Amino acid sequence: MNVGILGGGQLARMLALAGWPLDIRCRTIDPDPYACSGSVAPLTAIPFDDSTRILEWIKDMDVITYELEHIPQATIESLPASRLHPPAQALLATQDRLLEKKLCEKLSIPTAAFSPVAHVNELRNAIGQLGLPAVLKTRRYGYDGKGQWIITQATPLEPFFGRVGTMVPLIVEQHVDFEWEAALAAVRALNGTTRFYPLTRTHQEKGILRWARPLLPNEQSAGIEPQAREIMIALLEALNYVGVMVIEFFVTANGLLVNEMAPRVHNSAHWTIEGAECSQFENHLRAICGYPLGATESVGHCATVNLVGHVMSMNQLLSLPGLHLHLYGKMPRPGRKLGHVTLRHQDSGNLARSLDQVLKYTKEPLIKS
Repeated sequence: MNVGILGGGQLARMLALAGWPLDIRCRTIDPDPYACSGSVAPLTAIPFDDSTRILEWIKDMDVITYELEHIPQATIESLPASRLHPPAQALLATQDRLLEKKLCEKLSIPTAAFSPVAHVNELRNAIGQLGLPAVLKTRRYGYDGKGQWIITQATPLEPFFGRVGTMVPLIVEQHVDFEWEAALAAVRALNGTTRFYPLTRTHQEKGILRWARPLLPNEQSAGIEPQAREIMIALLEALNYVGVMVIEFFVTANGLLVNEMAPRVHNSAHWTIEGAECSQFENHLRAICGYPLGATESVGHCATVNLVGHVMSMNQLLSLPGLHLHLYGKMPRPGRKLGHVTLRHQDSGNLARSLDQVLKYTKEPLIKS
């Protein structure tokens, strides 16, 4: 089975590695000829807006998928729908924050209150309705904290439109007073069979995921996981989805609010490589290739910590029991995800101690700007 992946980053790299034992051969395209997937799978440098070359490239592919949202609409709609998973409508709905929010609104799925804004007077009016603080975001191309700003009473509004608003559309959202953040990963097969990974607690720093781990038994809040699954099912069915999807949630006193959706494998579920019966990467490939889905139950207690901007001593990391190291082969730079570690233990206490150690080891490199 030949799978073509649009995007050549670490997600494509891990998809290719997961496919190898199943004789699923992944090939990737990316505008960057040195994208990190190229060390484990054939990589062709093609700009995402060159639909002519992409259509030629996919001729030998049995299935096409993608590892990022930033693909032009004209390109994604030019691909054959019968071979593209997840479908084009899933990508188009999630690459624009306004369309994503409107999809949730249509399905009666709770989110933060929001308003599109095209000029400073609209922003003032929206803030008058939503209150302060508020969060101003670009509708597209925002990830890892990029393209979003906290608006307070002291924030001058005009500079956003001179600097940003004339180039990209914006959306302003009500600031959410959440208790903690969570993410749910699920996989849906061609025949509609759906499996869920355990609800995962996530923690962000400077907009970048710091760590993630499945909820411990004493953290299970009544109704939270069933509500998350209901929301996931509604979105998967509305989009006729195939593959892995991840939804990020705010956990509030009144239940869950959807923050963002990812129509792909996702950083918050990297722990599944060593910590689940079948990883999110293998299950994504199984789903899009028409194979039976693998089990999604966790194996022991596990957590993921991102390595951002700098990789500490491998000897120091690899000396820790229960630790699995994943490096992506990227050149270091501030704010860049260079790898992650997964911790796995049979005892939650040992996991907590190991997680504390890794967080101390990686604190300075992670928050360095």
